[in-house]
Amino acid sequence: MARLKKFRGNFMVHKHRGNRWTVRVHSKEQYEVFDWLEYNFGEEDFENGPWAVIDEQWGNDPDDYSTFDITKKEIVTMMALRWQ
Repeated sequence: MARLKKFRGNFMVHKHRGNRWTVRVHSKEQYEVFDWLEYNFGEEDFENGPWAVIDEQWGNDPDDYSTFDITKKEIVTMMALRWQ
């Protein structure tokens, strides 16, 4: 697996082969992102859905982030416009 760069800013995208992206957001914004994804793209589905949470972190440390697995380019584009 490719190494992700050090997280800076509010939002970071890492492209994998095929139609798969890893998206990282600050942990303090994780609930807002989760709710936005669920409202716009349906419930989280690890097997066949367009998105899922990979890792959740809670805290006020600026280096804490939560990670989402996204399988649709449209979602990544909309997230970038919303949180970039």
